[in-house]
Amino acid sequence: MKFAYIVFFISIAIWLFPAIRQYKTNLFYFFLILALEDPAVSIVTLLLDILDPTFVHSIASMLLFYSIDFNLDNIKKNWILNVILVVCFFIGLLVIDNNFFLIIIIHTLILGKFIKYIVIRLHNKSETNLFYLVLIFYELTILVNLIVFLSENNIGYMLHYITLAFQFLIAIFFTVFRVDNPILVRSLRSSI
Repeated sequence: MKFAYIVFFISIAIWLFPAIRQYKTNLFYFFLILALEDPAVSIVTLLLDILDPTFVHSIASMLLFYSIDFNLDNIKKNWILNVILVVCFFIGLLVIDNNFFLIIIIHTLILGKFIKYIVIRLHNKSETNLFYLVLIFYELTILVNLIVFLSENNIGYMLHYITLAFQFLIAIFFTVFRVDNPILVRSLRSSI
């Protein structure tokens, strides 16, 4: 049990650095929510003993979804879609017995946003940003972790720690590189 606590506190510490590093980028709020999610879950579940930790993770996941390229004009422009999404989210919180399913759905939508960004950039500029490819990989590790956790088998614990190790490496990558770093942009245009 002590090992799990050590890993938990290392995880909290390591995810603070990407939030600091991504300050003043379009993904700052995304990384800030990632950094605050685990401490918030710990504090809320300690103070409100009856609250399910997955409830807080669900809300944090929804905030992550809206934090990607946050723009009030886009939210106002697509207000009907956003109202439908928020209403569906709260209905899901009330209706779905296991919030892990809701978290999986939201992280799938986040993954879709990152893939959409890559595809649009490929189409418009014939280039890609490796930062977003790493974000896609990170979201995939989250989804794999959640799905394996739901399967409730013995391999799940081992896979959890393997994906956690990958997530630590990803956090280091996000600490070293900013999303706007030109080194990470790769042109896919043919030189012929």
